[in-house]
This record gives sequence, C-alpha cells and structure tokens, in this order.
Amino acid sequence: MQYRDFLWACVGGILLGIGFVAPTLWWISLFAFAPFLHAILSSPVALFRRVFFLGFAFGYVAYGLSFYPSFLTARSISLAHVVEPWQYILIGVFLWSSTVLAFALSTGLFALIVRALHSSSWLDVPLVASAWPLADWLGAWIFSLANANEGVLYGPHFTLGSFGYLLAADTALVQVSWLGGLFALNAFIALCGAILFHLWATQSFHERLALSILAALMLILWVGGHATLSRMEVGARSPEALTIAAINTQETIRSVLSEKEFDARVARVFELLQSVRDADVILIPEGRGVLEQIRREHGLLSGFLDASFAERADGPVVIDSVHVDEFDGTRRSRIEYRNVGTRRSSFAYKQQLFPYAETVPGVYIRIADALGLRELFAEAFEEARLQSGEPQEPVPVKSSIRASALLCSDGVSPLLYRNQAAKGAQVFFNLSSQAVYEGSYLMDELTARIASARAVESRRWFVLSGNVVSSFAIDPYGRQVATTEKGEDGVLYVEVNPRNDVTPFVRFGEGVLLVPLLIVGALTARRFVDHTKKWW
Repeated sequence: MQYRDFLWACVGGILLGIGFVAPTLWWISLFAFAPFLHAILSSPVALFRRVFFLGFAFGYVAYGLSFYPSFLTARSISLAHVVEPWQYILIGVFLWSSTVLAFALSTGLFALIVRALHSSSWLDVPLVASAWPLADWLGAWIFSLANANEGVLYGPHFTLGSFGYLLAADTALVQVSWLGGLFALNAFIALCGAILFHLWATQSFHERLALSILAALMLILWVGGHATLSRMEVGARSPEALTIAAINTQETIRSVLSEKEFDARVARVFELLQSVRDADVILIPEGRGVLEQIRREHGLLSGFLDASFAERADGPVVIDSVHVDEFDGTRRSRIEYRNVGTRRSSFAYKQQLFPYAETVPGVYIRIADALGLRELFAEAFEEARLQSGEPQEPVPVKSSIRASALLCSDGVSPLLYRNQAAKGAQVFFNLSSQAVYEGSYLMDELTARIASARAVESRRWFVLSGNVVSSFAIDPYGRQVATTEKGEDGVLYVEVNPRNDVTPFVRFGEGVLLVPLLIVGALTARRFVDHTKKWW
C-alpha cells in the first residue's frame, strides 16, 4: 500500500468528523469525500484488502471524531468510584473505540463497493452519494447487533455520530432532511465530495461542464433557501396553538447527596413547577419522578399547581418520567402524561436506550464474568439494566391535538419521531437529562442539531425540556426560536402550532433507502453487463 493513499484517507476522515469537535467547522465535511475517493481510486490496480483497509481507516478516523463528544466527555459515577482514574479512562477509550469499530467496518465495505463499481465517469457521483447512506445505515445495524441484549432496540437507531447532523448547523441545508431524513443529509454530504473529486479527476470537458452547472445550481438553491427562510415568519398564532412550558434544571451528577442537598433539589423543581402560568403542556426534564413525589406528598396535582389551573376541566398536561420496576422484574424508563383537569394519565416507555450507560451489552457482562470482575462492576451493571419499552401512540394534549414525548436518546434514532408523525403526532417533545456530560458545549451543539433534523424531516415543532442542557424550541424549519440561558434553571415558554404535514420521509420512512439501493443495484447490473460483453 502506498502510504500517501493512507494519508489521503485519514485526511478525508478528519475533514468529515472535525465538525463534531469544532462545531464551527461543520462545512468542511462537504469536502471530505474528495481526498478519500482519491485514495481508493487513484491506483489503476488495487487489491480488495487494500481498498477495505483504506475505507476502514477513513471511517475509523471520521467516526472516532464524531463519537468523541458522546463517549469521551461523559462521566459515570458508578464506575468512577470503584476503579482507579487511569482504569476509568481506559474503560472509556475501550467503549469509544469498540463503537467506532462497528461503524468503520461499514465504511470498509463502502470503499469496496465504490472501487468495484466505479467507471471513471459522471456515474461515480450518484454511486458515491447512494452508497454512503447505505453504509451509515449498515453501521448502525452492526452496532445494534454487536450490543445485543434483552434491552436493546435493534435497527439503525443509534446515529449519534452520523455526519448528516453536521448540516443542521445551516438552516438551508438541513431542509434536505425533508426528503429523506438523516439518510438524505448523509447522501448530500457524499454528493458534494463526489462532485468535487470528479471535477478534479475527469478528463472530459462535457462532464466537467455538466458537473459545474450542477454545482452552480446547488449553490443557487442554497442562497435562495437562505433568502426564503429569512423572510419566512415563525408562524402566526392559530386557534389551535399550544402554549408549552419547558422546565430547565441544572442538577449535575453526584456520587453522594446529603439529605439537605436532595431536599433542596426537590424543592427547586417544585418551585419551578408551581411558577408555571397559562400553559397547555408542562414538560419536566428526564428522570425527575416529580409526579410520583407529588402524589406521595401532596395528593392531587390540581391542588399543587398554580390556582389558575384549578378551574380548568381539561388540562394542562404535565409530562414527566421515572424509572419503574415492572412486575416481571424488568426496569424501564416510563413517561407519564398527566391531565390535571381530567385526572387521567397515559403512559409510554423509552425505546432507544443509551448504550453502556442505560444498557450493558451481554458480551461485556460475559467478559466481566470470565475475568472475575462481575462484583467490581455490579453497581454499574445494576444502574444500566434498563430495557426498551413498546412503541407508544400519540397522546391528546388539548382537544384533538396529539403530541408525542420521547426521552433523551430516543431522539438520536432517525425513525422513532418519524413513526410518531406517521401515527398522527402533531407536535414533538423531548425530556432530556445530560448530567453525565456536565454542561459539555459539544454535546449541547450536537443535541440542538439533532433536534433540528428531527423537526425538519417531519415538519413538526420540537420542544426539549433539559437538565444541564438548555431547554429550547425548534420550529418546523429547523430554526431555534427560543432557549433558556446556559447554566441557569428556569421555565421556557413558547407557543407552537400543531402540524399535519406528510413529508416524503414521514410517508416512506426507512423506505427512502430504496432509492439509493436501486441506484447501486442498477450500477452493479451495468458493470456486470459490461464485463459480460468483454468476456464474449
């Protein structure tokens, strides 16, 4: 292998992932595939193992950067006080690298497909743009299978390191997700890099001209998109508008809380809840269990909230969550929608558990048993024994308006919110807690970008109630219209209009991947026919 090809592959990986560790450099990802394609296509003859290794190196560097904020900035109390600091760091690096490995395997396969089907013509552009979202989808599947246990939600759900989210930093580019969600955003990044590479590599004047025109049209659409969005108002209040109150707290993780400290935290949440006025929906950050506490200590919720709510026969709806131990011995994270006026509750469960923190892969438990370390990690394993719940149905929150609230890492799935929109959800909520990240700027940025993609792909309002991370509201076009101050608790008020849009992604969901699959299939058939003609 020529070392310069390996260097080009690594450079491409750095360009693709740098936006996760330096958020203002997100736009560099649009150039990332050019050096990588040069690495795998520059040599006239290439062995499969060489091409696969270059693709693997590209993916390992890129995903290594993209998963850095979510794995290497987290802090686990249950582990930190049972192992030495160097061991704690080593465990974190191991979990990060094993996650990256699962996704890098798919980029190796991506490199093989591109090398095998490339024709040194303009057809390489749709080839790369089609094969990449399939590779990222496959990587998420490999990750879910590698982390198999009873609590895992199998499928392409864990996309926290997918590069399409980088485009959510730009309000015009994120509109691409309207077509195909995260899959379309991933395809767009690969498309840009493929165009740049082919403009440089092609010897055909006509192809260079055609690609230049395509690039110019894309630039015009981008400028036009920004101009249109800048003139587009957030939306006038409709008769069906909802007033949302999203509570924000700043409770960092602590290994031990004194009784006084615990009481102070509870009192502060109660104080914020009682300060809410004139809201249709009240959101409480993940895992607070406030409704359970109020029932135990105060009785009816209507007598606890502000007196202005007592006269309402319907609403407001308070949405909270708590860990519950079921009758069958399983533990799940449960969402409760409590209608104060009707005194009725609806329940749902968290589906996409965060790996290692909320569910431990069975293979790691078996490794700990084999090494005699089960007792050492007993507390960590107990803390991370949650199981995924059944899919929920949207819940009426005001008259006939239906909404869906998911929990924290549910939002990283490209499918769960889409599924709720397909079932009739008109507004999206997320109850989140990022205490383990202790206010990480990188995770704050990533959370906001993921929320923007979720809002645009379904054209729904997205309101997040956060602990440590700020509470915020995203409009259906991916624009953040309101947020709480960083590091300060309080209540965010926002008015949202319910939407019933059926976008291409809401209609077809994961089925949008049939388009790139058919393109790759057609190019495979074309290559087969060409080889058959040469053989005859």
